Amino acid sequence: MENQTTSLFWQVGVLLGAALALLATLLAEYLSDTIDDEQSLTRILGKEGKLLTTIPPGSKDINTEMEILEHPDSAAGSAYTHLAGIMMYAPNTNVFTLGSLSYGEGTSYTTLNTALSMVKSGKKVLVIGTANEGMNYQRLYAKITSHVEIASAAHLKTFSLDKPCKPAGGDPELTIASMDASPKELGQILNSPQFVEYLGSVSAVFDVVLIDGPTFRSASNLLAVSRATNGLILNIRSFVGSRRMLKALLHTFGLCDLPLSGVVLNNIAGKPSYQERQAIKAHDKALTALMSGNGSGREVKLLTKASSR
Repeated sequence: MENQTTSLFWQVGVLLGAALALLATLLAEYLSDTIDDEQSLTRILGKEGKLLTTIPPGSKDINTEMEILEHPDSAAGSAYTHLAGIMMYAPNTNVFTLGSLSYGEGTSYTTLNTALSMVKSGKKVLVIGTANEGMNYQRLYAKITSHVEIASAAHLKTFSLDKPCKPAGGDPELTIASMDASPKELGQILNSPQFVEYLGSVSAVFDVVLIDGPTFRSASNLLAVSRATNGLILNIRSFVGSRRMLKALLHTFGLCDLPLSGVVLNNIAGKPSYQERQAIKAHDKALTALMSGNGSGREVKLLTKASSR
């Protein structure tokens, strides 16, 4: 009898422990605002957005500095190739804007890796970079040209509305037009009729044009790029992307009838460290202040420091 009682207590304890563990998991998920995996993302997207691909962790330790992947046959490289195929054969558009919910989600690396895959498929690709969010395209260009197979076919140019970029020749190539503008100037450029004309000019001579876009949280910039292209792709980094911000963004897309081509779940860098999370929040706050006109010299210094990395 005593043995039966002990066994019963043990079984109840095991069941109670399992129930508490499940409850703790559900509570943590309920309290968390970040998008951590495909399940949490697709649950929010519902029928309003399509998950194009999930980029798995890269082969290098890139929590502090993401790398342009050198091995296209890797799992991450295959994901970029898959995304490139979807975009290259999308009907009725060859101009895409890739954006994110906030700073630090790796949109530039998704854009450039996808562009590299397109070039290797024989395409002439133009990437228009919005350098105002702390991205150093000169450094990225140096990394790209370390790829011997396309080093001679990569070009870095300064963006100019007056002089649209043109391919150097008929061969596959990657051209990066670096847009060196402050957040407010960027908004003026994106919202100008000249920008629409610029995209019309370059889309006629390049096979694909990719805009390494600003964060989509700026309604003005989002509406501007949606007028210039009908291919909007949202890049969300796992453990960084906000559920609340995604829901608000989807509401904006629906309200304004904007064409969301799909969503990329970017897990290339894995879970960010506490220090990286704090840096992302600080940079995001500084950028928001500058975009709203409430920024100070401190915000400018923070963005400048980030872009020099």
